Amino acid sequence: MRKLLLSIGLVLASLLVVLVALEIGVRILSPHEKDHVIPGRLFKIDENLGWRLKSNWKSRHETRYFDVIYETNSHGWRDEPRDTRKSDNVHRVLQFGDSQVFGWGVSIDDRFSNLLEKKADDLEVWNMAVPGYGLDQEILAYEYGGGSIEADEVVLFVSEQTLLRTTRDYIYDKSKPVFRHGQDEGLFVKPPIDTFETRIVYELLNPFFLPYFVQRRLRIIKSKWRSAGESRSPAGFGNTSEENESWNLVERMILRAHDTAKKHNHRFSLLSTLEDDKETVLQQFCIENEIRLLAVDINVDDDGTVFGEHDSHWTPKTHGMVADAILSDWKKTEIDVMESYGD
Repeated sequence: MRKLLLSIGLVLASLLVVLVALEIGVRILSPHEKDHVIPGRLFKIDENLGWRLKSNWKSRHETRYFDVIYETNSHGWRDEPRDTRKSDNVHRVLQFGDSQVFGWGVSIDDRFSNLLEKKADDLEVWNMAVPGYGLDQEILAYEYGGGSIEADEVVLFVSEQTLLRTTRDYIYDKSKPVFRHGQDEGLFVKPPIDTFETRIVYELLNPFFLPYFVQRRLRIIKSKWRSAGESRSPAGFGNTSEENESWNLVERMILRAHDTAKKHNHRFSLLSTLEDDKETVLQQFCIENEIRLLAVDINVDDDGTVFGEHDSHWTPKTHGMVADAILSDWKKTEIDVMESYGD
């Protein structure tokens, strides 16, 4: 028995030495392996949303593209300290979204939400975005937390990625909620699988490089073996019955959020960066259902709109483009409101 235990101990010790050597090797040969990973345990596992940002937390995100600080307020958003009660002379917007809206790699002052506040007097734009969120999580985040905040308007972010994520119940090594068709044209929410193992693995593996190195290589292999006929387009923008059913689900999700906004007396809007043909589909849906759509055309080119070939997140320049486009739209359609904001 003693020899067996000794053998097991030697095997485990050898395995540990190999893992440590591999970890050191990855850090030396691939030092940017975690460029695309939120640092410093900024996330916490959430039983309703899959994950969310920790409250009153500060993390540094240093990559080959940028070096920026992420800091959250007491409500768990990357935003200024905020009071849920608002003044009568303030127009408050609740902006939900994913890493683009969150400001991945961008200082807080350079995000479009903060730029809007600077350019328009008596305007508050609460940035309530969380990296990795799908449109479904944006809607649920609004339902769970946004309704209790005094506000004038709620805006959801619609993009290729936020739509695609609505088809997944597991992404970025974490479980997430998804909407499903229910009876009588209703919807029900399939909650995330919140397990003790998920929380432990996330907390323990976060500091290391090797797990992310292995995961990225597995994704590359999987993508090469993926069937050429598998759809990678956002939900509902195609000719197949499955895509049409997915788009029908997205429409009902948006209508659910619209109804929630009506209950809270919040004006409801969508901020979209979809391509032209997909934008047309969404625009027609919004017209039919009297939903405000702010469509922003972002040209992704080589002049600094993206950080680099491996990172398509918005730069400060792009956030400025988005802020200008939103202000231009507001001035065209709501001059009576914008007059009180100034230029």
